[in-house]
Amino acid sequence: MVERFDDLLVRIGTGRWNLYYFFCMGFWYMILPMHILAGSFFSPNLDFECEETSPDPLPDDVTSPECNLYNATANTIVPCTSWTYNNTVFHTTVTSDFDLVCDRAYLRATFQSIYMFGNFFGAFFNGIASDKYGRRKLLFVGTATFMVSSIVATWLPTFSTVFAARFLAGTAHPVLLQSGFCLAMEVCEPRFRAAVGILICLPWAFGTMIWGGLGYLIRDWRWLQLTIALPSLTFIPSLWFMDESPRWLLVKKKKEELLKILQKGAKWNQVPAPTMEEVERIIEAETKLTEKEKTLNTSQAPRKRFLNFVLFRTPRTRRITLVLFVNFCLVSMVYYGLSLSGGSYTNDPFLYMVFTGLMEVPGYSATIPLLNRIGRKIPIISGFLICGLALLTIIVIPEDLGLMAVTLAMLGKLAITGVFQALYVYSIELYPTEIRITGLGFSIMSSRFGSIISPYIIQYLVPVFPWLPSFIFGVSSIIAGLLLLALHDTRDMALLDTVAELEAADIKKTRYFGIKSEKKKFQYTKANTEAEVISNPDGEIGLKGDPSS
Repeated sequence: MVERFDDLLVRIGTGRWNLYYFFCMGFWYMILPMHILAGSFFSPNLDFECEETSPDPLPDDVTSPECNLYNATANTIVPCTSWTYNNTVFHTTVTSDFDLVCDRAYLRATFQSIYMFGNFFGAFFNGIASDKYGRRKLLFVGTATFMVSSIVATWLPTFSTVFAARFLAGTAHPVLLQSGFCLAMEVCEPRFRAAVGILICLPWAFGTMIWGGLGYLIRDWRWLQLTIALPSLTFIPSLWFMDESPRWLLVKKKKEELLKILQKGAKWNQVPAPTMEEVERIIEAETKLTEKEKTLNTSQAPRKRFLNFVLFRTPRTRRITLVLFVNFCLVSMVYYGLSLSGGSYTNDPFLYMVFTGLMEVPGYSATIPLLNRIGRKIPIISGFLICGLALLTIIVIPEDLGLMAVTLAMLGKLAITGVFQALYVYSIELYPTEIRITGLGFSIMSSRFGSIISPYIIQYLVPVFPWLPSFIFGVSSIIAGLLLLALHDTRDMALLDTVAELEAADIKKTRYFGIKSEKKKFQYTKANTEAEVISNPDGEIGLKGDPSS
């Protein structure tokens, strides 16, 4: 008998309906890395000289002759106002078109960071709006915003307008990824959830490799921008065939729409369709748990105001939120730090970009069997530690062994890639449906702190202390891994739908960081959930419909 929503997804199975979501979201995972990594080719650090001739040689105590002019008669130093650039590698760039050198050099890193800053705002508002208005509506808004801003940026004449367009595209980035990722995961049956959560990001690796190839072939930044912006137009038709998340409709108790979508899914997958009675029974069970949550919330002692925020309201949601906040911040800083560090480890930025994308392929694909066989925590913690140790080892590598440094950097990129995507799967499973997008949005918002500062770490520290960025990224990886010991593993657990379920669940203690669980997922009792329980033939207690029952 069907008692939980996951039972319906198991019955509908995996077919054309689920794969449609998968491939639609995979499209964005291929396109977006080209935009988020655009700074590597659009605003690189170029060799340049002052186009003007200084009347007199600069005094010995004055540095930066490419930025200053000296007049001995007036004994004054004036800034240079025009420059010539070395266009051997790049023909035209944002750096050369808008003179992002000397006292404007900080704008090169800011050009990269502004996209991440847009991500920060987009992730926050998308999390709240998507949980309130639905995943599909936000996809429409995100697609339109991203399409217009990225295409228009090609013809904008001033740096400030290009800057604004890049910020606007950045705000749409998390809308497309978060809402799309949750849509694909929320129509996925439990046994394929980890595989889908990882494989959907393989196009990101291909997009990164394609970005390296396009950067090599197209050396004019405006033509390159137009080339990566136009494909967004092709996504519009697919939106008309896409439905709202059935899990979101379940939480919102929109039973007619929910039944219609499930029947469509069953038809596409050629299996028997669910009935209204089954849908109503599941909604009734969710309603009981929602009422339990209201009791739980109102019975809490008065707390500080920030604890009233839904992600901090209960002990378990608070612990999950704080750990994931730090983890996403650090993993993003390390991931983008390595992606943008071509100039630190090699003289060929295009080949380095291709290799970083190539490393992401095993980073994603090798993660699937690990998550399925071992669990979530051990692979993520191990990936953090491997990345951290690889980057710390780079510090002691002699300069004449550059190939070894690149190899260790690629090992770190492979490990951190798997960790990054595994964290997405893990966070999806840790948060219940009613706050899932809010929780994921908050986590992604925190990740943008790391991605915003990583370009500055590379630009300002590499020229002075070349070893320091590797040290910062390595130590951060190790810290992030150790923090995950505070959370439980979610392997084989059914997705929870309400905060009440999460707080009521008796999460069994596990050994060896969560590897060795007792094969019992979440266990429920009448006393703490007010949900109907049954005894299975072996005498174990579980919620009706839970695969562990």
